Amino acid sequence: MLIIVNIRQSRRRIQVIPEVTASIHQTSIRHIQQTNMKFIRLALMQSLSFGLLNISFVVYVIYDFATSGQTKNSDQLVINGFIYGVSIHPIYIFSSITFATYTLASAKFRKECISTSRRLGTKLLRRFIH
Repeated sequence: MLIIVNIRQSRRRIQVIPEVTASIHQTSIRHIQQTNMKFIRLALMQSLSFGLLNISFVVYVIYDFATSGQTKNSDQLVINGFIYGVSIHPIYIFSSITFATYTLASAKFRKECISTSRRLGTKLLRRFIH
């Protein structure tokens, strides 16, 4: 939400532009708008994936709270433990999904990721060779 508010506020800022650079300014405005839309899309994808991956855990917590007053036998405890394990893992997966969404949505992130991977790869190779 803060990203969207910031983008809307940046559109309201007024800059004095000489007539000579008006066409260049129009091109830069389009580029800024495209970049803003990419950020909005990225934020929405990240928020949606976070919400979807946390639904199972929220349902489990509600179920656990609702049944906390009941006495449970060993089979029910084992089943609850299994359901807990299954519902908590998507939360851990969120960090990898965030990486995937950044990789899919941002060309700049992809380039930085590739260059960082290459640098790390060459450093590791140098260490293992020497």
